Amino acid sequence: MKRLVGILTVLMLAVSVFAVDFSAGIKLGGDLLAYDGDNFKVISVGNQTGQWDMPMNFSVSTEKAGGSFKIWPGQCMGEFKLWFKPLEGVTVSAGEVGMSLNQEQIDWWRSNAKGEGWGYSVAYDNSGFSFGAEVLVGDGFLFESKKVVEEGKDPEVFWAPMYFQLGYDFKAALDKDFGRIAGFFKLNKKEDMNFGLGYNNTLFGSTYMFLNAIMNMSTKLDSMRFELYVAPVIEFVGIKIWVPVDYNLNADDNALGIGSVIRADLNLGAPVTPYLRVESDNFLADTFGMIIKPGITGSVGAMGYDVGIACNVGEKFTFSVPVTCTLGF
Repeated sequence: MKRLVGILTVLMLAVSVFAVDFSAGIKLGGDLLAYDGDNFKVISVGNQTGQWDMPMNFSVSTEKAGGSFKIWPGQCMGEFKLWFKPLEGVTVSAGEVGMSLNQEQIDWWRSNAKGEGWGYSVAYDNSGFSFGAEVLVGDGFLFESKKVVEEGKDPEVFWAPMYFQLGYDFKAALDKDFGRIAGFFKLNKKEDMNFGLGYNNTLFGSTYMFLNAIMNMSTKLDSMRFELYVAPVIEFVGIKIWVPVDYNLNADDNALGIGSVIRADLNLGAPVTPYLRVESDNFLADTFGMIIKPGITGSVGAMGYDVGIACNVGEKFTFSVPVTCTLGF
């Protein structure tokens, strides 16, 4: 009883000292109807909560220190992060860290100009200039259980270390009236590195855009990627355009690839928002394919929903009626 009272007292003191936040959510989705070119399938719905959706998130913070813990359905462990500010403008973090140049705001995961993983980071931010350095340890020391069986002897089990690998990320950015310029360098191992530059700005008062350029190297330059994102707002129509361009210097054929995702939302101030989405992985592919999806999004109380008709135009015509529902607090 005394131990329980002590634990409750500590929790109450923590709540009074730290700002505490807890949120959680779930995403359900699937197809109400699907046609694969030969057969129909009716109602296939299940849990679709992923890393970019709504996990269980618990966080505590003050002005000088804090921490967070996230867990997703189906995982026994999640992500955690601890941070503190030893000096003005300086933040030291341990746990799940990451950095990115610019990220498109349609699906929020498509940009390759990023580094993330488990490790340690130091960041400095002051008057529009920022710099960050990360050491990514990945799985750190990884041990594997091995069983050795010899004839006439009892089986022996021992633990053998497999590897220990570090990665390094560096990023600097300058944010001024002319926009934001950022660069990063990522060293994964001796012959695996990435570096890039990014620029973003808001033009004409309401058009957000960015351009990323990423280079991938081993012993030489292997590939290049350019990412363009433009999001103009014209009256009540919000448009988002994402165009990645990939060039593989080691490929003999099909070295160049150009894809796109375009989405237009009709914002009428109503509970329901109609939209049209057009997507292609590569316009230059030998086998052309495009997904055209008209749909609607909206909410009922705390539940959000998205339903549409996704038509896949390619060698074979297929379509589906995907639906997702999200509920969070």
